[in-house]
Amino acid sequence: MDERLIERAKKGEREAMKEIYEHYKDRIFSMCLRMCGNVRDAEDMVQEIFLRVMKKIGKYRKGNFNGWIWRLATRVILDYLSTLTPPPFPEFDELLSFPSHERRMDVERVVYSIPAKYRLPLLLHVVEGFEIKEISRIMGIREGTVKSRIFRAKEMFRKKWREMHEGTE
Repeated sequence: MDERLIERAKKGEREAMKEIYEHYKDRIFSMCLRMCGNVRDAEDMVQEIFLRVMKKIGKYRKGNFNGWIWRLATRVILDYLSTLTPPPFPEFDELLSFPSHERRMDVERVVYSIPAKYRLPLLLHVVEGFEIKEISRIMGIREGTVKSRIFRAKEMFRKKWREMHEGTE
């Protein structure tokens, strides 16, 4: 992210904030949707994330803006999820909005069933491509804890996948 753009946003320039929003909104929405499983809550989380970005951008110091915004997003996602009673799986009409076939839906179902504290580092690593060290900074936990949570998430995924497909393949 261009430091000049960030400086303009820190000064309250709406166009700069809009550019930051446009740059991050789709990836952040995707992560929110994977974490909560429904479009309405994901949209609420994205809105809250960017409200906090606008409010806190003045405190950002030069460095890794990508890490800073994902750290902020992670906190909002986890805070938001702690207030929800999650449905067992996304609503049927929302599943139909995924441009995928049956296998993709099965993967989404299994991933969604993994507890949030394991699912988030897994998605940050596998889907978003963050390195362990960066996830550690984003989530504010040790690298070993990140590795452990990713490992456990993969184990949970494998177990639930096998259970789901016993005798069907």
